[in-house]
Amino acid sequence: MCVSAVAVGLWSRAVAQDQPALASPAAGSQTVALLKTIADPQASQGDREAAALKLVGSRDDSIRPELVAALKQDSDPGGQLAVAKALGEIAWPHPDFIEPLFGLIANRNGQSVRVKAAAAALAQYGGNLNVLQRLITTADSNEGDEIRIPIIMAIGSFNQKLAAQTLIDLQQRADSDAVERAAGDALIEMTGLDDYGHSAGAWQKWWLQNQGLSDDAFQAQVSQTRSDAFEREVTKRAILQSNVKEILQGMYDAQTTPTDRENLLIQYMHSAAASIRELGAEIVYQDRQTPDGAPPGTIEMVRTLLDDVSPDVRAAAAQALFDDLGSTAAMVQRLGIESDDMVRVELVHSLAPLVDPAAVDLMIKLVQSDPSALVQIEAADGIGVAAKSSTIFLDRNKEQAAIAALQSALKGTGAPGTQALRAAVVRALGELHDKQNLPTFQSMLDPSESQQVRIAAIEGLGMLQDPDVSDSIAAYLDDADPQIRRAAVVGLGTTVQPIYLTKLINSMSADPDDSVRSAAWQVLQGWIPSLEEQDLATLADALKTGDPNKRLVALEAFRDQLAKDAQSATDDSKRHQINDALAAQRQNVADTMMDVGQYAAAADQYQQALTYWKANDGKPDVIDTLSGNVVRALLKAGKYSDAATFASAVIQEYNGDATMEVTQETVSREFLLAAQDLYASNDP
Repeated sequence: MCVSAVAVGLWSRAVAQDQPALASPAAGSQTVALLKTIADPQASQGDREAAALKLVGSRDDSIRPELVAALKQDSDPGGQLAVAKALGEIAWPHPDFIEPLFGLIANRNGQSVRVKAAAAALAQYGGNLNVLQRLITTADSNEGDEIRIPIIMAIGSFNQKLAAQTLIDLQQRADSDAVERAAGDALIEMTGLDDYGHSAGAWQKWWLQNQGLSDDAFQAQVSQTRSDAFEREVTKRAILQSNVKEILQGMYDAQTTPTDRENLLIQYMHSAAASIRELGAEIVYQDRQTPDGAPPGTIEMVRTLLDDVSPDVRAAAAQALFDDLGSTAAMVQRLGIESDDMVRVELVHSLAPLVDPAAVDLMIKLVQSDPSALVQIEAADGIGVAAKSSTIFLDRNKEQAAIAALQSALKGTGAPGTQALRAAVVRALGELHDKQNLPTFQSMLDPSESQQVRIAAIEGLGMLQDPDVSDSIAAYLDDADPQIRRAAVVGLGTTVQPIYLTKLINSMSADPDDSVRSAAWQVLQGWIPSLEEQDLATLADALKTGDPNKRLVALEAFRDQLAKDAQSATDDSKRHQINDALAAQRQNVADTMMDVGQYAAAADQYQQALTYWKANDGKPDVIDTLSGNVVRALLKAGKYSDAATFASAVIQEYNGDATMEVTQETVSREFLLAAQDLYASNDP
């Protein structure tokens, strides 16, 4: 698809640059009308763009100031877009347009479509080295992909050595697959050498062969290869009509039976057009995400596309086979011989969760020596996924081979543009849980390292589960960066260490960042089953003024621990002491359950505490309080019959007992209060 798209792009550009100027708009009223249409926000965008095409096509210098003014009109993005698109479609590379076009890129106001239009227009300035240099500056910036990719494609319209070197550099050190793909597409557009696809190695070799040419010789060479590509591909441009995929997708969606869908997909994947075969694989991928899955028989067909002549088709097939066990062997075989960067990325990504030994061997090789940083990143991630399986690296030799490859890859990072790979390698080393990597993690904590590298290093320290490095992790709980603090919380939580309980409680309750507080609570929840009574009491006490749901978790854990201790106690006195504490803790649990609306459960806890104290000489005021609490909880839960039965039993039990008259009044009063609440609620 990319090859044919390049052909269409070359054809369109040649037509745009070689066509004669369109007839000038009729002087006077027609020109004024067209200018008014461009400036009219009420006009349809299609009409505004048609008007701009007519005016730009005239190349009439008398209207150039009005067009420049329209490009500068930030309050009218539709007018800006109309003129910019026209300048991108019809060559009029006048110096007056340069600044306002760059202005659209700098002041984009969230409109990526205007950035694309401006970049396409600036692509018309093929001989202007100043324009090229400014485009390169933007391409090398920290702007998002939606800004950089159109700029990168515009650079592909220049045939200077500087443009080629920039694209080679971008491809070699790209930290996103979209940027690497765009750099490859731009190189194809510049040279017409579609045979190289997105192979960073092939393009690097091409550059080494041509970088010694003089500027004039280089431009002549590029012009010749582009001309050859144009002649070869122009006849195929009809295949890539812009609406073909949409129509074919609609035809597929209209099928009502799995058999019909299967037959149509197989037709797509047998098509002579690469773009249609690619669509077939994409549909299989989409269908695999649905409950019904892909039509039967189509997965097998996708596997055959792994050997397709088109790298775009191979990449789509690899994506469609993600985590498909039956396709493991086919994907491993393809990965062993694949030359295209994007295809290798997709193959590694799809193979990673399958944890296949042969695939992991290839990932170890790729992370160490592949010319594409993106392939190395994906291979590092794949090694990390394999390490999580806990079985693939039981082979010590394989584990050491992985560590050696990752360390080798790490040595090649550090320069600008390599930070994503650096972080991926450190993450993968962390997943291997090997203490020999401790010095690496410690060195990666240097403040000069990027945020992602430092986060990966902290996580790696945590995965060692070594109490001796916990102080190093805890030091970052107060870092200025919330993501660093969150990594420290997670890293500290991999080993239960009550000595850090207070620090984690502070992170949970006082950190200004939601994600850090949430991570700290997750860690504390994981620690709760392993904490001793005193630590559980400390946690519950710290949660007293916070979220009652969190406090309830700690209180219930404390209760359960006391119950276990009571059962295992061998001394009667000690057992009695623990049971006293357990009854008190049940009341604490029940009080908190009332706060969170768990009324029936609270009634049960109150009842258990009451039963204990009645059998163990509980004080009258304790029995009075618990009796009232049981009734209140049952009434809140809507268990009116149970509440009445309980209250009746209390009144009968203490009838004539002067010391318990208060308890009789207490349970009766709860009914009165509940009745008043019901009456006041106006609930029919």
